[in-house]
Amino acid sequence: MLFRDLEYFLVLSEHRHFGRAADALGLSQPALSKSVRRLEEFAETALCERSARGMTLTPAGRVLIERARLILRDAGRAFEEVKSVHGELKGTVKIGAIPTVCETFLPAALQRLRQARTGVTASVMSNWNQSLFAMLDAGEVDLIITGLKEPSNNSRYNCQPLFHDRVSVVCRAGHPLDLKKPASLKEVQKFEWVLASATSAGRQWLDETFSAHKLPRPRVAIESDSLILAKELVAASNLLGFLPRLVVAGDIASGRLRPVGTRAGIEWNRTIYMLTLSKPPLSVSARLLISYLRDVARTIRPGN
Repeated sequence: MLFRDLEYFLVLSEHRHFGRAADALGLSQPALSKSVRRLEEFAETALCERSARGMTLTPAGRVLIERARLILRDAGRAFEEVKSVHGELKGTVKIGAIPTVCETFLPAALQRLRQARTGVTASVMSNWNQSLFAMLDAGEVDLIITGLKEPSNNSRYNCQPLFHDRVSVVCRAGHPLDLKKPASLKEVQKFEWVLASATSAGRQWLDETFSAHKLPRPRVAIESDSLILAKELVAASNLLGFLPRLVVAGDIASGRLRPVGTRAGIEWNRTIYMLTLSKPPLSVSARLLISYLRDVARTIRPGN
């Protein structure tokens, strides 16, 4: 009952309203209120306060919310481990990943998981580094997959390389920069860009590269975290893109897009890493998916 009450309290904290939370849970408001009272009796303190506008958490309630996700995650992993002893494999793996991974690499691993016909399901959230690490720290995901400038040396995480990729400047076929000779940064600077948000590692690398050459940062005409959208905009205009070869390899091979060579060598040879928390141990379901991630990673070559 305590686990169920914690689950209800998490939903209440998300909605900040007893009526909306009760509807989301399929409960009556009195039943949800009774659940919260059980937690408050157990904690011996008030966890939330009602008002005309809804519900606010007390300081004690905020502390409980921070721990509740971890408590429920660890309990779920424990029961999953117990069931696996008898050959019953069920559970949900929660993954956080950058858009490149979601749109190119992850589908193959998830397809292998589906073909294995286990009871394991997956939940995927796409975001950038700062948000991904926050989700991992909060126990909202089991693992994250992201591109880093260098591996994390924080003992809180297990950080393992998966594969390498190149991120480079691309333009449409027939673009003024579609030349055989490399362009200068000043020539590149004349054009506007479609780029990911400022929190993405690739965008930060590009901005830092221009700044290192004492030049203004690229002029962003359109900002989007969708790599597919960025690719299509580049192909249909004179906008430049800074895109992974995993995303544009087919378009370059067909001649639809062109890599823009620059005398400054604007190309980021990055490594895609998988990170998990050092403690507690991973669930059986997460370990199974990780084995598929590694299998697929072995098939990738830089610049594919």
